[in-house]
Amino acid sequence: DIVIYLIDITRGIEAKDIELLNKIKDLNKPYIIGLNKIDISREKLNEIIQQLKEYNNVLPISTASGEGITELKETIEKLEEGK
Repeated sequence: DIVIYLIDITRGIEAKDIELLNKIKDLNKPYIIGLNKIDISREKLNEIIQQLKEYNNVLPISTASGEGITELKETIEKLEEGK
């Protein structure tokens, strides 16, 4: 199993996000944090990446434009191989 958690960066990181991410991290399962809507709010991207620096596999993506989707697929494959 791989946990994928998407965050809409236009709203920023909320306390509930950190709470859920810590629970996901505690599961000791592979996970990916997708930062969605990077095409709308690039100025927030670096700030949010900095806030999430203690987590692995943080990937900026845009489901609208497709940016980052290839990297997401590659990361999923890499994590599946690591089982």
